[in-house]
Amino acid sequence: MTDSRPLVLVTRPAPQAQRFGRALRAVSQNFEVLEAPVMKIVPVLPQNAPMGQFDVILTSAHAVFAAARLAPEGTAWCVGARTAQAARAAGLRAVDCGGTAQALVTYLRTHQRGPCLYLHGEHRAVDIAEQLNSAAIETHDVMCYRQIALDWPKEVTQRIKAAHPLVLPLFSARSAQLVSARMPDGVPIALVSLSQSVDAAWRGPAPIARFVAGAPTQDSLIATLMSPAVGTLLEGGGLAH
Repeated sequence: MTDSRPLVLVTRPAPQAQRFGRALRAVSQNFEVLEAPVMKIVPVLPQNAPMGQFDVILTSAHAVFAAARLAPEGTAWCVGARTAQAARAAGLRAVDCGGTAQALVTYLRTHQRGPCLYLHGEHRAVDIAEQLNSAAIETHDVMCYRQIALDWPKEVTQRIKAAHPLVLPLFSARSAQLVSARMPDGVPIALVSLSQSVDAAWRGPAPIARFVAGAPTQDSLIATLMSPAVGTLLEGGGLAH
């Protein structure tokens, strides 16, 4: 039997996709959730980290393992609450710096004076080290994980093509770029992005509508997904019923 509910395509790496899928299903059963990761995270041992005492800058919880290894006594300046929570769980002294990379840079320009390690993935949307070094805050780039692109199985592509409409939550510029390259033409897409920078990274087929979460958090993105504006678009009067 064909599922006639709107399809929500969750493209985050598998553990995060599962967590987001559970959160969506807890809110409403009026949509179908398809978890289809478009990349996986592979930790790598940092190769170019300088020796010494440093604080660390984290824009993803994926870098926490490296922070605990390289700077266990330093402060972890974190992009948001979830990353800060992961850092504290690893025994680090963590500070939530506002939810976006640019907010983090602004915060550090005011609060940080000592040298930092910026621990990040192979692909990054913002060059935080360059911005902080230009503000006379010594910052070293250290890559500690890779975002490996994944292909979708044929069955996933078929379900995407059959969606009317497809609701596409996007959490990062990297995932927006990868999904853009894989999205077939002709699918009525409603983009729901974590931030304006994520929305701007979309290069795929023109969506029928675009929405941006009010704050760069999972809860805010879900609230946007459940909003009357999205519900009206989906012709059902809203998803959260």
